[in-house]
Amino acid sequence: MLKSKSETVSSPKPQGSSTAVTFSTLQSWYENNGRHDLEWRKTRDPWIILVSEIMLQQTPVARVEKVFNSFIDRFPNPEAMATSTLADVIRLWDRLGYPRRARNLYASSLIIHNDGWPSPDFYETLPGVGTYTASALRSLTSQFCAVNESNFANDVNISRVCSRMLGTTTKSRTTLYTVYKKISRGLDARDATLAVMDLGSLVCRKKDPSCHTCPLKSGCIAKGELPGEAVSRQKPYVGSFRQQRGDLLARLREKSVALADADPLVVTSLLNEGFIRTTPKRVFLADGLKAN
Repeated sequence: MLKSKSETVSSPKPQGSSTAVTFSTLQSWYENNGRHDLEWRKTRDPWIILVSEIMLQQTPVARVEKVFNSFIDRFPNPEAMATSTLADVIRLWDRLGYPRRARNLYASSLIIHNDGWPSPDFYETLPGVGTYTASALRSLTSQFCAVNESNFANDVNISRVCSRMLGTTTKSRTTLYTVYKKISRGLDARDATLAVMDLGSLVCRKKDPSCHTCPLKSGCIAKGELPGEAVSRQKPYVGSFRQQRGDLLARLREKSVALADADPLVVTSLLNEGFIRTTPKRVFLADGLKAN
């Protein structure tokens, strides 16, 4: 249940706007429209949240949902992963892509298993955990913690909402946080993160935003797409070297492959990154390190 109170605050007004917005409407919108059914949203367990955040990096929610439950069933905690092999993790990672994420998650499980979790201020020391993921961990595992800059998880959705509220395409984390703190006033850190994230994903979309249904529309400067908003264009996957790597890993999830049947450049690339091991005639998924 959301912990908040109704209050009216002034919206950002870089262009002379004096519009007042009742931001309790954000909490109401989130209660009624938020994606509460996502499995990783039903817990504050840092491991499950870490797994979900790593999976969601550059991967749509719908694709993550297909593998998340089976992955967590097999690796419900860091210990279960740390006492398995990297090959086990890559097999369950399935076709989520960007297998470095699986390798980093495996490396994190070894650290946590051997040394325990780092304190929240040092989540960034875990492999593959940057500013965003660390902030999301601090936010989504918290118990009724106030919004602050260390738990400001400004993913692309949150950044887009804040930028449009402000009416500028700024990338300044400090500037975006100022807007975020205002529009989430009255919500705790976890609910604020999820509410604004969902608003950006479902309403304040990159293309064709549904401004007429937005609970913050009266205080928004842009009221739609901003001129000059960055459009990320990922290189085509089909026919790419990344696809070739993914195809070989997919084959190796089933069984070993004859070295003569694998592209030498792909083998070298995956070997150098520790994903595979070879014998004079065969290619295998790497066993990796294993906790004692």
